[in-house]
Amino acid sequence: MKRRKDLRTGIAALGILSLIAVGSVSATPTEAAWTEPEYAAGTAITAVSLEKPTIRTCQAGSVLGLLITSLSFSWTSTMPIERQQHYLNGTLGTVLPTITGPVNGVYTYSVSYNQGLLTLLLSLLTAEVQIEVRTGAGSWSSSTDHWEARKVLLGTACGPA
Repeated sequence: MKRRKDLRTGIAALGILSLIAVGSVSATPTEAAWTEPEYAAGTAITAVSLEKPTIRTCQAGSVLGLLITSLSFSWTSTMPIERQQHYLNGTLGTVLPTITGPVNGVYTYSVSYNQGLLTLLLSLLTAEVQIEVRTGAGSWSSSTDHWEARKVLLGTACGPA
C-alpha cells in the first residue's frame, strides 16, 4: 500500500512540475511568420530606418507675382536616390533629382521645374505650390517635410508650411 501511495505522490509531483514547466514556456508574439524553410530556420533579417528628409532651399519664379512659373528646391537625406520621393500639391514629382554627396553620410538632392513642367504636372499655373519630400520603401514611408511656394506682392516666397 505504501508503495502505491508513494507512486501516486510521485506521479502527482511530476504532473505539477510538468504543468509549471509548460506554463512558464509561452509563445512570443510576432508580426510575421514564414513557411519557407530558409526563413523559418533563422536567416538574418535586416530593417531599414526611413529617416525624415529635410528641405533646405526653395526658389519660385513668377510673372509679376501673379502666378508661380518656375520652382527649384533642394533637400538632404541619409537615404540613396531610389528612396527619395517629392510631391507638388500632392502629385508625385516627375523630375529626377540631381545628387551631391554623400558628405558625412548625407546626400543633397535638387530639382527644378520650369513653366512647362509645372503646367503639365499641376494642370494649371498656380498661386501656391505645396512641396513635400519623404523617403520611401515599398508601401512604407518616412515622415514628410512640408514647405510651400506662394505668390506675394510682386514676387514669390518659399518656406516651411
